[in-house]
Amino acid sequence: LKLNAKRAFQVLQLELNFLENYYQAVVPVVMSNPFLFVGNFLLSLLFVAIYLLAVVAMSQNFDDIYCTNLGQRRLSTRDQLITISLGIILLTIEIIEFLSLYLFSNWLLVRLLCFYVRAANRWNKWLAHWIIVAAMWVKRRALRDGDACIKIQQVSILQLCGTIDTLWALTSQALAARVVGPQRSVTVSMEAKVAIVKALKGAVDPRSTGSVSCPHFSGFVECGSITETILAWHLATDLLVFELENNVRVSDDQKVATMLARYCMYLVANMPELLVDDKAWATDVYQDMKDYMEKLPPQCCVMTGNTSRRRRMALMMAKNAGDIEEKTTKRGMEVFDELLKRRAQEEEGDAAVWKILAGFWTELLIFMAPSENVQGHAKTLATSGGELITYLWAFCTHAGISRQQEELRGQQV
Repeated sequence: LKLNAKRAFQVLQLELNFLENYYQAVVPVVMSNPFLFVGNFLLSLLFVAIYLLAVVAMSQNFDDIYCTNLGQRRLSTRDQLITISLGIILLTIEIIEFLSLYLFSNWLLVRLLCFYVRAANRWNKWLAHWIIVAAMWVKRRALRDGDACIKIQQVSILQLCGTIDTLWALTSQALAARVVGPQRSVTVSMEAKVAIVKALKGAVDPRSTGSVSCPHFSGFVECGSITETILAWHLATDLLVFELENNVRVSDDQKVATMLARYCMYLVANMPELLVDDKAWATDVYQDMKDYMEKLPPQCCVMTGNTSRRRRMALMMAKNAGDIEEKTTKRGMEVFDELLKRRAQEEEGDAAVWKILAGFWTELLIFMAPSENVQGHAKTLATSGGELITYLWAFCTHAGISRQQEELRGQQV
């Protein structure tokens, strides 16, 4: 199952990489003809050479350009270092662009495959074969399987506790993990990929309808729209993380739930256009909850001993759940209370609760993936290389997975 999940995401990433390259207008054109490819490379080198020659020429005529007195030193050591550094930077940029966009690109492999298929004699086929093998080997060694890694951003609502938190985080790297929470960018774990692929396979099962619905669990409060659901369940998940932070062993379900919860929170905070709900309305709901969190009493942001500010904040909120006025935060506390009850009732304890959360976040992410917002995903792909939800959107589009229509009622403005 791990191998299948890895292959599925590799295929999706390869497809989206080709699509992303279309936004680099020069790449498909240059790769369409060997003469254009060589010509583009030679012109790039010529541009760098002309630039360096111009720098040298200006350095020689320094007196005329800057009206320097005769006998005065033309260029100081500092000026020479700056000039040389700028030249090296320009040359480095050109080399990196050539390697990333051309030599190590998938378009080069496609071009080589076309050359291999159209080769008229055995010698050309043999030459093309070994060029392809060498190119794939160099690419694999240079990138170290980087194409298989998908980076996602992480945001925790509990980090929003005023400007003092930001100051502490900036002044100490050692405190960053405790004050601000997890690192801002993480690699999607194999456990998360397996959980996502397993859920997707269930949606495309011949016995299923081919549509996905918003996850519902009996006993838990209904949180309303998708944005409100993400905010409430994210708060409950993060509170549970700090409630059980002394546990030595972290289960796979906990890793999956925490990672996907903080990624969904990132989508709400930074990519609301990729959500089901209206962008402006989702932003307002998030801002209301954020403003309320920032208005919490200042003692929640105090560090005493080995207890972090976020831990104190979680304890204070759990103690005063009945006094919370903001409805999304209140619903999050109700979900958190229900999780604690399930933890006490179930024989498996923590494992049972994290299994619920891992299933919830996986199903919710897949529910949000089917979309007709092609422009939104295309813009994200062009600017940041694509989000995890864009990968799932591509998968759902190919597999014909749709969102149940009744789930959309009351969620659009």
